[in-house]
Amino acid sequence: MQEWVLVGGALAVGFAVGLSGFADALVASAVWLHVLPPLDTAVMIYLSGLFVHGWSLLHLRHSLDWGRLAPFLLTGATGTPIGLWLTGHADPTVMRPVLGGFLIFFSVWGLWRLLGARLPERSPDLPDKARGARLVDAGVGGLGGVLGGLGGLSGVLPALRCAHRGWSPAEQRAVYQPFIFLMHALALGLILFQAERLPDGSGVRFLIVLPALVAGMGAGLTFYGKLPERAFRLTLLGLVLVSGLTLIA
Repeated sequence: MQEWVLVGGALAVGFAVGLSGFADALVASAVWLHVLPPLDTAVMIYLSGLFVHGWSLLHLRHSLDWGRLAPFLLTGATGTPIGLWLTGHADPTVMRPVLGGFLIFFSVWGLWRLLGARLPERSPDLPDKARGARLVDAGVGGLGGVLGGLGGLSGVLPALRCAHRGWSPAEQRAVYQPFIFLMHALALGLILFQAERLPDGSGVRFLIVLPALVAGMGAGLTFYGKLPERAFRLTLLGLVLVSGLTLIA
């Protein structure tokens, strides 16, 4: 039974990442926590995330812009260990609804802007290299790193920020997907450094779900290539909204 739950979750994870470029932690947590303890689930999220985001980045490699990505990464690397520390010390009954409410507010705001008849689909923003815009990017990256350490949700806020920037879907994914990949790698490395090994059975579980991850990614990338920009933005904001609702449920 456990294997089927893991495989089903992996199929959904691969599809979500192929389609939108994030939400692997959201989907995986909703499924895998039913059969795995929290630490084992987190490790599976990081391992699976490294695979699916790494594969997706191969398709986006020509769109990568390290200048745009740098402010997110510099602070995200600081936020990730803070998130891991909070996982062991903060009261989850307080943190989960606060984070969930935050995500719900911003996703509903974004959907209202996108769907409002009198409001533009894209927000006017500062140029890429303007100091104010890059400071906001850095702040979002730091918060994304904290969320990544708390449970792999590193991509939610950077995805919102990239959408607010008015970048194309490919440009957005070329920023927040390498960010998620590197935050997953950092979190997994910190867990290994602290515990000196992964939870028992992690490697076997990853090999079990690998074919489902491949199948889900292939389907998701196929649909992504056919999505118009407005539909992509609606999908992204909808997944953020579900993330927030999951946290407060």
